[in-house]
Amino acid sequence: MFKNLTKREKTVIMISIFALLSAIYFVQLYQPLVLERTTLEKEIINLRSEYQQKLNLIKRRLPEVKETISGLETDYQQAIQQFPNQEEISAFLLEITELATRQGIKIDYFTPRNIQGKGEFYELPINISFYTNYGSLVSFIYVLEHSFKKIEIVNLDVVTSGQTDNKPLLQVDATLKIYLIKL
Repeated sequence: MFKNLTKREKTVIMISIFALLSAIYFVQLYQPLVLERTTLEKEIINLRSEYQQKLNLIKRRLPEVKETISGLETDYQQAIQQFPNQEEISAFLLEITELATRQGIKIDYFTPRNIQGKGEFYELPINISFYTNYGSLVSFIYVLEHSFKKIEIVNLDVVTSGQTDNKPLLQVDATLKIYLIKL
């Protein structure tokens, strides 16, 4: 087909094909890339503006946040200082053990649970378990209720577990709450 054409016609056809391919490239590839670039540049400008606004907001609120954190740290330190320490809790547990021993009761186990703040005081729940007879149990409960600490018996499970010295042996599982005033 190209054999019958002159050199000039072949050149015009080649230039036309090149121009057509360039136009297709421009319309199909280059123009969408330029459009996408423009869109991305606008998005970058918007993101920079949004970033700057948020940065300015953070800069304005930073002193307030630092002040709040400082206040919270102070409150935390005060709360920690008011919270009974491990030695105080151990002393309470030892005191309960001594009260039980004076009533002829040997406590099998103690399980202090998490201490909880309740308004103006702390509440320390303790699970205890022991074997005793009726008289010792009543004496122990009386001594607990009249101790210098506020102690509440919130759960008391008593099960007959046999006999010793012709007296029924009781298995006692109890939950006590010791109330401590915040300083």
